[in-house]
Amino acid sequence: MKLIINHVGTEGWSQHAPQSIYTPVWISDVLSAAKRELSRRELQDVESNLRSAFGQEAYCWGLPGPAKSLFDRMNIGDAAIFVSGVSSSGDGDVECVAWIDYLPPYPLREASEAVWGSSHYCWMFFFRGRSLLRMPWQELLNDLEYKDDLNPRGWAWAVAASRLERRGGPSYVRDIQSKYGTSG
Repeated sequence: MKLIINHVGTEGWSQHAPQSIYTPVWISDVLSAAKRELSRRELQDVESNLRSAFGQEAYCWGLPGPAKSLFDRMNIGDAAIFVSGVSSSGDGDVECVAWIDYLPPYPLREASEAVWGSSHYCWMFFFRGRSLLRMPWQELLNDLEYKDDLNPRGWAWAVAASRLERRGGPSYVRDIQSKYGTSG
């Protein structure tokens, strides 16, 4: 299991989380958009996986095109943490954690446009549920032994396995869900 940290930024979080984190997206909307860019076989593959994993709706997020190398290393069962703004003083919030349930193997620019109004977030991943959090950024940095002045500036990355294992691997993610989870 990998832990992916995605610094979304305050503006990105407030603009995009309402469309796909606070409320799920309709699978039919994703597929309707995707059919404009995928071959028939690719669309059938995506539809089969989305429908069998989620039914009618799912939560989702997307990474920008240049993050393909990270996306290619992500797997079903990995956890993604979303961080809003991080100030120069190091203050910030870990907003959400989700366990990844499906990663389409194709860029979904049209679906990204349909969900977030931009084709930029084409490497989409989907999850059944998520936990909204109120976890201080500094707490996450301390837990994972990063320097206090780390400012991710819009980056997404996989936490080194050794850092995550020192905190208990998957149990660390469940622990922060329990400790910092909010209703919603």
